[in-house]
Amino acid sequence: MIEKIGERSFGLFMLGHALIALSIGSVYSRWFIRSAASFAAYIAATLLATFYITTVIQNYKRSTQVKAKTHFVGFVGSFLLILFFGIQSPHLPGKIYLFAAGALLVVPAGRDLIFGGGGE
Repeated sequence: MIEKIGERSFGLFMLGHALIALSIGSVYSRWFIRSAASFAAYIAATLLATFYITTVIQNYKRSTQVKAKTHFVGFVGSFLLILFFGIQSPHLPGKIYLFAAGALLVVPAGRDLIFGGGGE
């Protein structure tokens, strides 16, 4: 599935996903801080990122490919980590504009995925 997305679209997708996670964390920071969700997001992000990094290094040493499931785990871990950073910054200016910019940056990757363009 990743092969359908071009390098530029994938880079824009990752930047867009970071902006969306940051803005969501900032918008709902009061709720996240009142509940234990902030700490749970941090712990889950740390565990998922550690799993992803160790799996990728092991596969690199064995010269095998990394499975799509492992990439998805790394994606979720990075989303939770950036969400945690957003939770820590409740006074982030322009939260809605960051979310809109992130959504617009995700569009080219979605277009490539649906219509099959740009797999360089």
